[in-house]
Amino acid sequence: PPGGTGGRRGLRPGKGSTEGVAAGKGSADGVAATPAAASASCPYRCIECNQEARELYRDYNHGVLKITICKSCQKPVDKYIEYDPVIILINAILCKAQAYRHILFNTKIN
Repeated sequence: PPGGTGGRRGLRPGKGSTEGVAAGKGSADGVAATPAAASASCPYRCIECNQEARELYRDYNHGVLKITICKSCQKPVDKYIEYDPVIILINAILCKAQAYRHILFNTKIN
């Protein structure tokens, strides 16, 4: 994917701790835990088809991560979790609906 895995929100295996993610305590990489308006069972949304999703990725072995595939459209639920924030911003400026969905539904805003 363009932009690599850098940035504050990008997945960076081996950097920091992902134990809180595996325990369901939110996210170590800045991706949203649960937005207030979302249901408890499906806190995320697919950026392609806008279907609800239970998780963005799965942590298998403390750093071995697999991006979740959407059950509806068979595409990654949120490819932007691997992208650098600058790339996400550029895509939002270009009015990409996927970038807006990532920011609105799948990103924790402090």
